[in-house]
Amino acid sequence: MLMNKMREHTKIILWIVVIAFIATIIFSWGMNYTGRGNKAQKGIIGTINGKDIPRDYFLNLLQDQYVRYREQYGQEPDRRVMKLLRDQIWENIVNSTLISEEIKRMGIKVSDEEVVFQLKNNPPDIIRNNPAFMTDNKFDIQKYYQAMRIQNPQVNMFWAQLESLVRSSLPTTKIQNLVVSTVRVTEDEIYSRFLEEEQTARVKYIYCGPERFIDNKIEISEKEMQDYYNSHIDEYKLPPQRKLRYVVFKTTPTKEDSIKIDETIKDVLKRAKAGEDFAELAKEYSMGPTAENGGDLGYFTKGTMIKEFEDAVFKAKVGEVFGPVKTPLGIHIIKVVDRKPPDSKKKGRKTRRKRRYAKTDSVRASHILFKYVASDNTIDNAKYDASNFAEIAKEEGFEKIAKEQSMEIKETPYFEKSGFIPGIGMMEDAISFAFRGKLNDISSAIKSPDGFYVFQIIDIQPERIKSFDEVKTSIEDILKIKKRKEMAGKLLSKVYDKITSGKSLSRVAKEDSLEVKKTDEFKLNDYINNIGRDIKFSSTAFKLKPGEISKPVEGLKGYYLIQLIEKSSVDTSLFKTRKEEIADKLLTEKQQLLFTQWISYLRSKADIKDYRSQIFGD
Repeated sequence: MLMNKMREHTKIILWIVVIAFIATIIFSWGMNYTGRGNKAQKGIIGTINGKDIPRDYFLNLLQDQYVRYREQYGQEPDRRVMKLLRDQIWENIVNSTLISEEIKRMGIKVSDEEVVFQLKNNPPDIIRNNPAFMTDNKFDIQKYYQAMRIQNPQVNMFWAQLESLVRSSLPTTKIQNLVVSTVRVTEDEIYSRFLEEEQTARVKYIYCGPERFIDNKIEISEKEMQDYYNSHIDEYKLPPQRKLRYVVFKTTPTKEDSIKIDETIKDVLKRAKAGEDFAELAKEYSMGPTAENGGDLGYFTKGTMIKEFEDAVFKAKVGEVFGPVKTPLGIHIIKVVDRKPPDSKKKGRKTRRKRRYAKTDSVRASHILFKYVASDNTIDNAKYDASNFAEIAKEEGFEKIAKEQSMEIKETPYFEKSGFIPGIGMMEDAISFAFRGKLNDISSAIKSPDGFYVFQIIDIQPERIKSFDEVKTSIEDILKIKKRKEMAGKLLSKVYDKITSGKSLSRVAKEDSLEVKKTDEFKLNDYINNIGRDIKFSSTAFKLKPGEISKPVEGLKGYYLIQLIEKSSVDTSLFKTRKEEIADKLLTEKQQLLFTQWISYLRSKADIKDYRSQIFGD
C-alpha cells in the first residue's frame, strides 16, 4: 500500500525536481554571450547579465504551465491568463538566474551531510503532504522512516529524485536564510497586530459629503480646467487602438455529439457499477481537473459542494456508484468512498457557514465529470468552413463572401493592444493580428472556446492624447466635486468649533441639518456599513478615547466628525494564546518582504533585456 501511494506521487516529485533545476538548466542551454543583431529573430527570449535565455526553453516551460492549467481548470486559458503565465515564468527565470549568480559569487555550497540532515529531519512539503506518510491526516515521521528502509529499484528512484530536489533547493534556502537573518519582530509589532485583528470599536459620526452642495452653483474657470488638464496630461494618453469586423463559425455541440456523450455516460456508468476500477475510468473519461487523481475529491462536509452534487452524495451509501447527476458543471457519475462522523475535538475559528455544518458527517467521494462539448469532427468542420471563408474573402472581399454564405457580420468597438476585445473577450491571436496587420487585412481562422473567428481590420487609430475639448466636460465635473467636498470640510470645521465651545454632537448636527449615525462594532480593517473600507475613518476612531470627538477627517467619500462610543478592552489571556502565532506570521511577512526587496535590488543592478514583446506582441 505504501509503495503504491509513493508511486502515485512520483510524477509530482519529478515536476518539482524540474522546477528546482530551472537555474541549472538555464546555464546548460549553451547561452550565447556574443550574439549580435536581432536577438528575438535568433531565438533568444531575453538576456540576463549578458546570458542569453533561449526562446525554446521559455516556450517549453510555457507549454508545461499551459497543460497544467488546462488540466487543473478543465478549460483553455484566455489571453489574460496566458500573459500572467508568461510573466510568471519570465520572473522566475530572472529571479532564479540572479539568485544562482549570488550563490556562486558568495561560494555557497551544500555538503552531503547537510542533504542527509535535511532529508531526515526536515523533509520538504511534498513529503509532509503525501498521504503515504500520514496518520489521521497528519505527517507521521515514523512512516517516513519506515519508507526510507524499503529497498527496491522503484523506491530507490523515488529517493534519488527527492535527494536531487533537496540538494538543488538547499543553496537557495541557505542564501535566503542569510538574507533574512537580521529580521526581528518586536513586542510592539505583535501587540499592534493583535489589536488590529481583535480589538473592536463603535462610534457615532456626522458625515458631510459633496452631494450636500449639489444644488450650489459652482463656477469653474477655463484656466482652472486647462491647468488640471496640463497637470494630468498622462491620464489622457490613448494607446494605439483597432476596430475589427468579424464572422464566427460556432463549435456548438451537435445533436449527434450530445447523443454520443449520453451513450458514453451510460456505458461508463454501467462499467463502474459492474465493478470496473473507478479511478481508472475517471482518468480515461473525466473532463474535470481531478481526472489525473482518479476523480478523488477528498473529504468534504455539507455546504462545501454544489447543492445538486452534495444532495446526491449525502443520500448515498458508502461504496455506492450512481448517476448521472446534473449540475452547472456538467454530468457526474459518483462513487461514495467513505463517510466519517464530525471531529468534535477540532479547534479553530469557524465561519458562520462552517458552524452551520459543523455537526454533519464528512464524506469522501470520487466523480467522473462529463460535459456536452463539440466532437473533433464538429470542430474540424467549423475550422474548415472558417479557413475556406478566410481564403475566399481575401480574394473576393469580406462583405461579399459573408453575404453569399449568409454569415452575420459583427463589429468590435475600438480596443487596445493590452486589453480584451469587447464582446469577445481575451483572444491573443486576434489582438496580435489586429496590431500587426494593415487596414483591410483579413485574418486566417482563429480558434476560440466558442468557435473559429475570421477578422478584418476596418480602422486603425494611432497613439494620441485626448484633446482638451474632448475631456473638458469631465474635468469640469471633477473640479466641481472637488470644490463641493472642500465645502463639506469647511462646514464640518465650523461644526467642530461649536463642539469645542461646549455644544454636543447631536445639538450641532441638528442646528446644521446634519445626521448623527452609529456604526456596529468594527475592527481596524473591516468594511463598515455606509462608509466602506476607509482606513482614515477607522484609524482615527481607534485613536480616540471614549466620548472624545475627532477633528474633521477627510475620508474617501467626504468628511467626518467621529465620536468614540466604546472600544473593547484587551483580552490579555487571548493575547498570550495568540502571541506566538502572530509573531510567526509577522516574522514570515517581514522575511518575505525583505527577501523580495533583496531580489528587487539584484534586479535593479542587473542588465536585463526582455524581448518577449517582439515574439508575443505584448
